[in-house]
Amino acid sequence: MMAEGYAPISQRYGLVCNIPLHQDADGAFWTDPLWEKDLALHLNYCERFTLASPVSTKPVPDGFAKLDTQRITVWPLRANEGWPRTLANIPHTFSRLKAFAESHDIVHTDGAAWPFPSSFYFLPLRGKVPFFWVVVIESLPWLRQANSIKARVFNRLMGKVMARADARIYTHEGFRTHFGRPASEGVINPASWIDEASVISSADLAQRAARPIDQPCRVLLAGRLLEEKGVGLFLEAIRTYPRSAPPLEVTMIGAGAMEGACREAAADPDLPVRATFLDPVPYGAPFLKVIDEADLVVVPSITNEQPRLIYDAAARGVPVLASRTEGNQSILSDDTGFLFDWNDAAALRTRLQELANRGQDLRATGQRVWERLGQQTHAAMHRDRSHYLAQELKKARDSADPSSNAG
Repeated sequence: MMAEGYAPISQRYGLVCNIPLHQDADGAFWTDPLWEKDLALHLNYCERFTLASPVSTKPVPDGFAKLDTQRITVWPLRANEGWPRTLANIPHTFSRLKAFAESHDIVHTDGAAWPFPSSFYFLPLRGKVPFFWVVVIESLPWLRQANSIKARVFNRLMGKVMARADARIYTHEGFRTHFGRPASEGVINPASWIDEASVISSADLAQRAARPIDQPCRVLLAGRLLEEKGVGLFLEAIRTYPRSAPPLEVTMIGAGAMEGACREAAADPDLPVRATFLDPVPYGAPFLKVIDEADLVVVPSITNEQPRLIYDAAARGVPVLASRTEGNQSILSDDTGFLFDWNDAAALRTRLQELANRGQDLRATGQRVWERLGQQTHAAMHRDRSHYLAQELKKARDSADPSSNAG
């Protein structure tokens, strides 16, 4: 029985993703808890659901979640670890995915997988194997090197994928318009990962607003600590923050290639702001508690992805200072957040100075972003997606059988 409010999809639905599964000695499959949660939400509307994914037999990482294989069929692929292994696996992977397409009515792929999107495997199958093709674009990571050979090749191939897809789902308008028509005929389905239980109540938000405004202003940088997330930009901004400016208290939390640089900054006695580094905590209540302690969340990303952190902060009524990227501006406006010029550490530093002593403005903006975005939950994202897919599937059926529209 499908969940209430979702449009049920009875066809055989196959999702292809490069996020690896880990298989234990008992044959059970485990994956990142956020990914497991997303997969489980597909089951609210997909009656027959298969996941094609690389499978690793390495030890299951701590904190991973067990996959419900009573309801999810796993279609194992060979694990890819770097380009040499990926290239060696291409014939086997193509054979497996060809059989996958032949066994499913719907094939769902994406544009962000590493080392290259699984969508590319299905291009030569188009027109030879009948399947309804769903492509979801949450990220186009190669655009960071737009002039490289890889970026040009990937962009051309992905344009062909989007032109031949049957249903196109984008997290923001910039991705929808990137490839032109007919790719632009898809739908915007923002990438929120918040649960209904994670949204702060109006009473609790009002109680927080009634508290005295403290100094210094508490600023949070959270998530994957990578260059493309603007971490280097943020570190430059706080290292050059004027000592005469209103004080800041910075908290950094996360893991990634720039974790060492963040830890060094937090331990630097000459840093002009007070800084703390926290080890990662589980996504959910522990992470939301960290957000609740902040007056301002900073999202300095330099790529066009749509960071889920903005929705996390909105759910808790905490305002966001974000770079002017298509992904960020598709969620925030000057009314619901604060923006600074893209890839500009000086502009970020200036905005931090301006906001450091504007506690009332921060709280008012937090209230507005909670009202506008706080209810856009992960479940709501999937409900909207189910109705879009049901609509496009009906169009495809009607097109294949014009008599179904007669009379």
